[in-house]
Amino acid sequence: MFKKIQSFLTALFKKLLFISACVGLGWFFQLGAEINGKDIPEEYFYSGGYPVPIALMDAEWFIGFASVLTLLMVVYLLKLAWELHEIAVHKAEKTMAAHVTLVSALTMLGLFIDNTWWILAIIIAFTNWSALGESIIRLSKKVKEETQS
Repeated sequence: MFKKIQSFLTALFKKLLFISACVGLGWFFQLGAEINGKDIPEEYFYSGGYPVPIALMDAEWFIGFASVLTLLMVVYLLKLAWELHEIAVHKAEKTMAAHVTLVSALTMLGLFIDNTWWILAIIIAFTNWSALGESIIRLSKKVKEETQS
């Protein structure tokens, strides 16, 4: 029971820390946001007053919030792209293949040089080499039997 409470409190603390970091970053970004044109009368832009989105865009805190949200989305998308990039290495490690180093090197080449190397790493990682070898042996035996007959 104590472990459950401890894990719950740890998770809660991490989430609160993340939220406070986001609020802090939002406050930091809103310090650099300056909304120009606040002294211009509303009638200059729109005779019926500002719509709600315009009022939000006039708030520095909203600019800070939007900046933090954009930053979090970019970081999350980069994380997803990296996980997709490393799928071949994880598959090779999961199957305990002998060519994990080759697949890892090819994924790095694919990241920095050309995507063709990454595709080759995917093919190497997901190929069932034992089944491929057995089918080649069967095919060669069949061809040999046909040529001898």
